[in-house]
Amino acid sequence: MSKQIRVSSLRPSQFDICMNYLLEGLDTVKSSDHLIDLLRALSALVFENGTNTQRFSKRLSDILLKFANKSTKPLEIRRMAINCIGNTCAGAGTKLQPLYQSFYACLLENICNVERTSQGTIMVAANSLDFADTAVRKVASSTLRSLQFLLAQDKSLVTNPLCDIIEIIYAFIFMNVTVQSYSPSANNIQRHRMLFIRQTQFSWRSSLQTQRTSVPGLVTSSESELSDSSGLSDLSPRRQRDYAKIRINALLCLSAIANCVPKVFYPFWNKFIPDTFSNFLANNSTPGKQLSPLYKSDNQPHSLFTILLYDPMTTVRVAVCNTLIAMLEGSKQYLSLAIESTQNKKSSFTSLSENLGSILHDIHMGIIYALQKEQTTQVLSMIMNVASVLVNNCSYERLSNTHLPLLYQTVKIHWKEPVIASIFSTGQKNLKDLIQLDLIDTVLLEAVKEEEKDVCAESWRICSILTKNYFEETMPVFWEKLTRIFDNRLPMSPASLKLAEAYSSAMGEHVKEDDGVKPEHVEWWKSMIERYLQQASANVPTVRAAACDCFASMSKDIFESLHYRHQRLAITLLYPLASDSDANVRAAACRALGVFVLFPSLKEDSLFVSDMMKAILAQKDEKITLILVRSSWALANMCDALVMESEKEEFKLREYMSTSEWIDVLTFSTKASTDNEKLRSNAVRAIGSLLRVTPKEYFDNTRIMSLVSHAMDGLVKNIETGSLKTRWNACHATSNMFLNPYFPIGYMNEGGIYPWTQTIYEALIQSLLQCKNFKVRINACLALSTPKSREKYGNKLEMIMSSISEAWKKCQENEGYSEIKYRNQLESQVDVVFFKQLYKLLQIIMPGIRSKEFWLLIVHSGFLSATVLSVYIAALDGRIVSALVRGQIREFILGIIWWMTVAIPATYTNSMLSYMQNKLSIQFRTRLTTYIHNKYLTDMTFYAVGNLDDRIKNADQCITVDTMKFSNSLAELYSNLAKPVLDVFIYNYQLSRNVGFEGVFIGTAIVNLSSMVMRKYTPSFGKMVAEEQKLEGEFRFRHSRLIDNAEEISLFDGQEIEKAELDKSYYALIRHVNRIFRIRIPHGMMEDFVIKYFWGACGLLLCSVPVFFKVPGLESLDASVGGRTESKERRTKRDSISL
Repeated sequence: MSKQIRVSSLRPSQFDICMNYLLEGLDTVKSSDHLIDLLRALSALVFENGTNTQRFSKRLSDILLKFANKSTKPLEIRRMAINCIGNTCAGAGTKLQPLYQSFYACLLENICNVERTSQGTIMVAANSLDFADTAVRKVASSTLRSLQFLLAQDKSLVTNPLCDIIEIIYAFIFMNVTVQSYSPSANNIQRHRMLFIRQTQFSWRSSLQTQRTSVPGLVTSSESELSDSSGLSDLSPRRQRDYAKIRINALLCLSAIANCVPKVFYPFWNKFIPDTFSNFLANNSTPGKQLSPLYKSDNQPHSLFTILLYDPMTTVRVAVCNTLIAMLEGSKQYLSLAIESTQNKKSSFTSLSENLGSILHDIHMGIIYALQKEQTTQVLSMIMNVASVLVNNCSYERLSNTHLPLLYQTVKIHWKEPVIASIFSTGQKNLKDLIQLDLIDTVLLEAVKEEEKDVCAESWRICSILTKNYFEETMPVFWEKLTRIFDNRLPMSPASLKLAEAYSSAMGEHVKEDDGVKPEHVEWWKSMIERYLQQASANVPTVRAAACDCFASMSKDIFESLHYRHQRLAITLLYPLASDSDANVRAAACRALGVFVLFPSLKEDSLFVSDMMKAILAQKDEKITLILVRSSWALANMCDALVMESEKEEFKLREYMSTSEWIDVLTFSTKASTDNEKLRSNAVRAIGSLLRVTPKEYFDNTRIMSLVSHAMDGLVKNIETGSLKTRWNACHATSNMFLNPYFPIGYMNEGGIYPWTQTIYEALIQSLLQCKNFKVRINACLALSTPKSREKYGNKLEMIMSSISEAWKKCQENEGYSEIKYRNQLESQVDVVFFKQLYKLLQIIMPGIRSKEFWLLIVHSGFLSATVLSVYIAALDGRIVSALVRGQIREFILGIIWWMTVAIPATYTNSMLSYMQNKLSIQFRTRLTTYIHNKYLTDMTFYAVGNLDDRIKNADQCITVDTMKFSNSLAELYSNLAKPVLDVFIYNYQLSRNVGFEGVFIGTAIVNLSSMVMRKYTPSFGKMVAEEQKLEGEFRFRHSRLIDNAEEISLFDGQEIEKAELDKSYYALIRHVNRIFRIRIPHGMMEDFVIKYFWGACGLLLCSVPVFFKVPGLESLDASVGGRTESKERRTKRDSISL
């Protein structure tokens, strides 16, 4: 049976027949040879055939585990069973997940010593396997091959703490890596030197061979390259091949781990690439500091580069390259931590960043030496792939600036490989000289003239990469040299036009940074349009598509600086390409038109917009996704341009499109919003912008309202589901749409509600409350706050208010780190929505200045003058005490009489404040309740809320209790805000008169600083109270459950269990309440100390300043105090004389 059998080769019924036959044979046959053949056939049948194999999983598992057992003899039967296990797991995914653990244990038993302890099974790499036996070596190789398939399917196997699979793989990778095993005999060296002389060079160009940066006198690996039939000093050819297979399969296992669980494998990098390459070079180099052709020393840790540099088998070195690629691919975030220190610091601690920097240094040096030493074409290509992956995933900001120049010098003669492009895709200052002095003149200018298409295309690609990263320093000079060698006529090819596109994009970025268009930029574009892009109608579709991409890279500043003739020429060249016969050309043209429509001079041009729209709408019936994506993007840009133009007073939509074209745009966008995921984000953007600029009379058309209804369905679908980008755009489009004051949403003028009102607002609320992404929630909140009138919300205002409150609470909860940066933005947006909704509620409870509530509020504000009376009473109290101290009975009695007189208006004012607050609360509740009753008892709303809609729980409580609490809180809010504000103004005025403005400033600073300290150390009592209410609710629920299920509980004698549950719930509540009480003790002490004593002491100190010190500006106050004191002393002296 052939190993080429795949799922498609056999029908399920045929597969079942074959499977039953093989399994029956394995159960009954006793002949070893027959069993081997059956297992070989079974191995081919199940390879990558998990869908069909899962039907026989239990039976197949039992048979394979029996034959793959460590005790099975002969060994060839066990090896075939192990191969079957590997082929069964290949590509099976989760279909055979229950079998993986048992297969894993069985495979490890064949290459490990198994120790079973009370903690489980511990497996370590076996050191007792007899590798002198060929059958044992084959079993080990097959086991590692099967482990590779198994590890690729089940990630959890790698992290098993009872089995260090990485340590086991390490043992097999570096097994027999010794000086003796890597030392060829003298006759083999001589023979392979002859082979080397006859071997062809790898380089594509003989002129560059002389520039190779090889080490003089270096003997390359061709001298140690052994064919499969060559022998080592201590190994036979067969044993050498077997060891190579074991090492290759172990490397494949390591690659599987690096691909499946890279984050788990990162900490083990230094095990396979230890940062000891300098020691390696010291032990394996000649006195002239050249790498030795033979492996000389075992006095350093083994590394993958040891095998890459000295293993004699080509297939092993290729496997090492594949493993390095698997390790480096996708590791950019991890490698960004690396720091390569230029100073030799001796420390007992090495940070992860420094350790990574050392590893990266060794990887670069290992690749450079491997490229110098290797001569086999296959391995050289793989090494350069490793270099390319390394450069693409490595951040060089904090590494040595010598790595890339050295790597460039090493790979220069092989520049047509992707590694050269990767080297220059990273901007580094020390590469600029290499580009100007070496790369451009010696490589690129010659390579772009090559007749070989692949070589020429790679050279143009490198030019494009240089343009993106080294534009200002190198490209103007390079472009001049490039045009000179082609006599000012670049060849018209996709690759050369890609260079022009990259050059234009880099020029646009340069213009943005310099804040201006230079004349040379305009001249370059003039020459491009006149000499090259006019050939965009060439017969080659790829050239036409590249020309469109070149147009799309033009920046708006440069376009506006072009002469009108060149602008018209560019537009004229683009229009016919939008109807090209080639799909890629049409897609590129749509993209270019989408860029052009946002240019200031073109979005004002109604004729251009109209023609552009017709060209895009011509693609609406396309089936190719790429064209639909580009056309929907261009259409969305056009609608955005109309929104920007609509801000002008003279804007009229009919100048840009007719009603039928408006219908076509909305229909196309609506269809795209429910199509492929790639189209939806642009489609909803187009819907939102188009409906924003739609005039009022359009919504009077029945057909248009039907189309709007379908568009709303598409918006709702994309708000609720889809990618985050789509949902974000859908919410933003809804906000954009609501900015149109004529958009039909909420209540109709003739009564009733627009049918999409409920679904739109519910979808936005769902995104606000349930979506984990803050950007989606921000835009959903923005959309909810956009409508300008209460009627636009329909009957969803209360639900939106409650959702805003809930969203605010969720903002306070801990979120993932990646979302924290959006949290403040969402909180501010929630605040905006909250105040807008509160304003709409205030419009209900206080319709205008002629309403009763407004005049009650005015009267209530008048009674706030009680603060002035309080100040007067405090001053009167001071005079009474002064008269009492001086013994002036007349002043004392008059003061008491006046005190009692003033008490009458003071007590009346305080009582009226309380009365007016309660009166306001009742009036607010009356207004709100009347409004709710009108809505609740209209159109059977009460029935819908109670029986058809489960979103509002306990509507009766919301209408009665919650309305009362809201009215009370609102009335108290005004009193609690207005009176303290008035108090602050009055007391600050009095304080400034007594101690000056400095005293007010110091007092304010003391209060604010101490408040900040108190706020910092104040526990979150709000959360504690919420937790207390939750526990109260659970306790109450358990009691209600006891009542509801009393009959069953009594029947089954469950009162003891219920009692335990009730006690548990109650004591949980009590423990929490006691905890709150304990926390309140130190908090109360702190609060009392700061407010009563600390603030009081600071106030006395401030008041004592004018008494003990002379304060500028308060001399008159000091004089009056001194005068009163002096007159009192004089009067006292006169009285004593008369006596």
